[in-house]
Amino acid sequence: MRDSKRAIELATKACDVTEWKAAHIISTLAAGYAETGDFAKAREYSEKAVDTDGGAGGIDDQLKRELQSYVEEKPWRERQEMAEAELPGVAGSSAAKKPPAKPAGDSPAAKPAAAKRPRRPFD
Repeated sequence: MRDSKRAIELATKACDVTEWKAAHIISTLAAGYAETGDFAKAREYSEKAVDTDGGAGGIDDQLKRELQSYVEEKPWRERQEMAEAELPGVAGSSAAKKPPAKPAGDSPAAKPAAAKRPRRPFD
């Protein structure tokens, strides 16, 4: 879910805390404004992010692509790639589709492993 109002609120606080020196956080603020349809503000903060990074943060190319998106009045969407969760017994999980392997003997593999939670894109 996208909550642009909350994104703007939190990104503004984060920019204040980092003294407006973290290009990726300023970029997040720009994305929040783009989500609301305020592309003028999105361009303003996106330009500030590009200027702040100045190529030093290694994200200059991405920041410039984001800015171009706002010039075209399109919100910026990053594609998040995550592997399917491997949780035993969870519907839709590939682990739920196949039975668990049964290790032989008293090897460490014979003991049940704790279920590992999938990594969320914002962790």
